[in-house]
Amino acid sequence: VLSNWIWKLNNNSTIKFKNLFNQIGENETILRSGSNFLQRGEDKFKNYLLGYKARSIYIGQFEGNHNLGSKGKLDWTIGGNYIYESEPDLRRFRTIQPFDDPNAPFEMIDPASSNLFDTGRYFGFLSEYSLNNSINYTHTIERVKNDEEIGSIVLKTGYLTDYRQRNFDARYFSYLLPGSVVENRNELKQLPLTEIFNSINVNPNDGWVFNEGTRAIDSYDSSNFLLAGYAFAEIPFYKFNFTGGLRVEHNVLKLNSNNETEPINIENPVTSVLPSLNIAYNVSDRSILRLAYGRTVNRPEFREIAPFVFYDFENEAGRRGSENLKTATIDNIDFRYEFYPNKGETMSLGAFYKNFKDPIENVTEITTEQPQFKYKNAENAYSYGLEVEIRKSFKDISSVPFFSRLSTNLNASYIISEVDLGSDVTSQAQKRVLQGQSPYIINAALGYEDEKGFSANVIYNRFGNRIFSVGDNIFPTIYELSRDNIDLTLSKRFNKVTYKIGIQDLLNAKYRFYEDSNRDEKIEDSKDNPTSVFRRGTLFTFNVTYNF
Repeated sequence: VLSNWIWKLNNNSTIKFKNLFNQIGENETILRSGSNFLQRGEDKFKNYLLGYKARSIYIGQFEGNHNLGSKGKLDWTIGGNYIYESEPDLRRFRTIQPFDDPNAPFEMIDPASSNLFDTGRYFGFLSEYSLNNSINYTHTIERVKNDEEIGSIVLKTGYLTDYRQRNFDARYFSYLLPGSVVENRNELKQLPLTEIFNSINVNPNDGWVFNEGTRAIDSYDSSNFLLAGYAFAEIPFYKFNFTGGLRVEHNVLKLNSNNETEPINIENPVTSVLPSLNIAYNVSDRSILRLAYGRTVNRPEFREIAPFVFYDFENEAGRRGSENLKTATIDNIDFRYEFYPNKGETMSLGAFYKNFKDPIENVTEITTEQPQFKYKNAENAYSYGLEVEIRKSFKDISSVPFFSRLSTNLNASYIISEVDLGSDVTSQAQKRVLQGQSPYIINAALGYEDEKGFSANVIYNRFGNRIFSVGDNIFPTIYELSRDNIDLTLSKRFNKVTYKIGIQDLLNAKYRFYEDSNRDEKIEDSKDNPTSVFRRGTLFTFNVTYNF
C-alpha cells in the first residue's frame, strides 16, 4: 500500500507525507539430497525443510522544503519505520541411507538431544522500529563576471539522527527417541514424513518425545544510535569543479544477550571522521576527467554481532554472530574519464583503489564434526581494478524503427584484491583474496520501448568465482562458482492501467559451492568437492498499476 500526500503552503514551502506498507508471506519447501563427506562419508542424505514466513514493513516520513529567499533553502525530514517478522513453525528433518545398501529405506536421524539440525521445529519472531530526523541548509553564492554568470558556489550543512531498536526471540524443539524405546525403534525411524510425527507416534511410552532445546543465547535485544553532521561545498573554477566536505558520525551500537556461560552486554561507541573530495575537469561540453576520494564505514549489523546460532539449511551448517566484531573503514580513490554523447547517455572508463581497515568477512570455524560460519574482522585489505560503463540509445545509430527504439547498458569490472590477516594468524595463510570479492563482474541490459506504451528489458549478470567462506587447515575455504543470470520484464500501458510481467533467473542456472580440497586457491571439478549444488528455480511475477 503506497500513499503520498503533498501540502503546498505557499510558493516557497511544501510539506510531503509519504507512506509505504508491505505485507509479505512466503511458503518455502526445500528437498535436499546427496552426500556429506564431512559427516557421514558416502552415506546418502535426504533432507527436508518446510516453512512459512510472514513479514510486515511500514515506512512513514514527513518532508519539508522551504525556499528562504533567492539564496537559501532548507529541507528537513522526520520519519519512522517498523518491521515485524514471524517464522511460526520452520520444520527441518534429515534422513539417511547407508551407502553400501542402496535398497535400504531412508531412516530419520534421531538425535541424542535437542538441536538445530535434526527432527527440528524452529519458531522465530523479530520486531524492529526506527526513528530518524535530518535538517539540511543550502546557501548559494552567485558569481557574475562582465554581466555573465560564471558558476555559483554552493555551501551546504546539516545533521542526521537515527535510532533503531530490535527485539529477537527464538525457540526450537526436537523429536527424540528415549533409550527405553527398543522394540519398534527402527520402525519408527523408517516411517514416511507424513506419518512419522503424528499424535500416535509421539508419546512418552513407546514413541517420540518432544523436547525443547532453547537457551538464553537464542534471544537478544539491541539498539543503534547514529548522530552525524556534515559541511559540504561545491566551487566551480574555470574548467574545474571542486566538490568536497567533511562528515563526522558518532555511532553507538548496543546488544544484550547471552553466550554459553554468561550474559553479554555490548556497548560499542565509534566516532568516524569521513572526508571527501571530487575534482572534475571539463575537457569539453561532453566529456569530463574526474578524480575522487572518499572515506566510508561498514558497520556490523545486529545479526552479525549477536551470538545466536541459526542453522543454514542450504549449506548444512550453523551460522552465528561475533560479539567482538569491529566497524570497518574504507578509503576509496577513483579516477575516470566520462563522455556524454547525448542526453541520458554515458560512456566512461575508470580505475579505482580501495583500502580496508578491519574488513568484515564470513569465515568457517571449528565446532565438532561439521563446519560453522561466523563473522570476523581481518586486519586490513585492498582492492584495485578497472571499470567500464556504457549507457547508449540506438536512436542515432539506425533509422529502422525497431532498432532505433533499443537502448543498452553495460557495466564491467576487473578487480584484484588481497587481505592481510596479520602476523599472528594461525592455521591459515596470512594473505589471500578478499572474501566475497569476484575477480570480474559483468552487468548488461538491453531495453526496448515504443510510443504505444510497450517496453521490454533483458538483464544479464555474471561474476567470477569468489570466496564464500574462509577456511583453515581443517576446513578448506569454500568458493561460490560463477553462474549466468538473466532477468526479463515485459510491460504494456493501456490508458491508466499498466501490466507488467517479470521473470527472474530465466536460465535457472545452478548455484555451485565447492571447497578448495587441495588448497591451490582454484576450483577444479575433478579435484575439489562440492559442498552444495542446487537450483533456486525461476520466479514469475505479475504486476498491475492503476494511475488515478
